[in-house]
Amino acid sequence: MDSALPATEKTTAHPSDEAAGVVGAGIETTKWAAIVTCFHIVDNPSIRRRLQQDLQDAFPDMSYTPTLAELDRVPYLMACIEEGLRLSYGAVARSPRIHRLKAISYKQYTIPAGVPVSSNAWHAHHDELIFPSSFSFVPERWLNNAKGPDGKKNLARYAMFFGKGTRICLGLQLEYAELEMVVAMLFRGLFEFEFY
Repeated sequence: MDSALPATEKTTAHPSDEAAGVVGAGIETTKWAAIVTCFHIVDNPSIRRRLQQDLQDAFPDMSYTPTLAELDRVPYLMACIEEGLRLSYGAVARSPRIHRLKAISYKQYTIPAGVPVSSNAWHAHHDELIFPSSFSFVPERWLNNAKGPDGKKNLARYAMFFGKGTRICLGLQLEYAELEMVVAMLFRGLFEFEFY
């Protein structure tokens, strides 16, 4: 293998270790995202009814299990999942970045070389300029190619469900797949949920 990786990372065991890490890391975060999403759907009867209706319209045959590609095309399902991910936060940890060689200019700020800069999902997802009523479950904010506060950039650009950039979660597609299946199957209409 011709790579700049250290020899310890060029073994055949390394890919399986990475895969185990992706699956293991995703268990708690996926479970929590499913709990948060389902809680808010059940807690908001109008959201539950709309999601159920959209799923029944898309898949009227209750014996049919839709594919992930088909679930991706149900906008309100995807909006509920995006909003559930926004409120479940995933791993709320800072991932500092440090440019050790030179200062960085950002808008009117200059960040000196060697100064760590970071953010986290909780603060990003509760920025009221980007997500008004940020503590409320509002799937509609993700519909119709939703835009951020500048009216130009896609709202998804501001989401940090899975981190950002080079440190983005490798298992994000797996988590989306699991959430789509769980939420769609629970709220298609085979079951009725309510809180007492």
